[in-house]
Amino acid sequence: MFAPTDAQIAAIPLNERQNYILQERIDLTPVIDTPEGPTRVEIRVMDVRDPATPHTAGGRGLRPVLPLLRMGRGKMGIDHNKGLKWVGASAGLIDPST
Repeated sequence: MFAPTDAQIAAIPLNERQNYILQERIDLTPVIDTPEGPTRVEIRVMDVRDPATPHTAGGRGLRPVLPLLRMGRGKMGIDHNKGLKWVGASAGLIDPST
């Protein structure tokens, strides 16, 4: 669900909320020049809790496991990419020593 309302979030039963991920959406600035005009790039990194990874507060830390890079012009990228000759491509790598 894109941009859920406070009421939609509140309607999720407390015992089911552990099955959801709520992400904050930020406005992305088109900074990549393409043959079809400026486009946005979004970088997301999935972290997992890892007891072996130190945390600055002394608790369990997080370890990055999956980078995701997306390029596009619309709210969700692909809905505004239809009919364009070139949107972009991307790849993300994580240093295994981190």
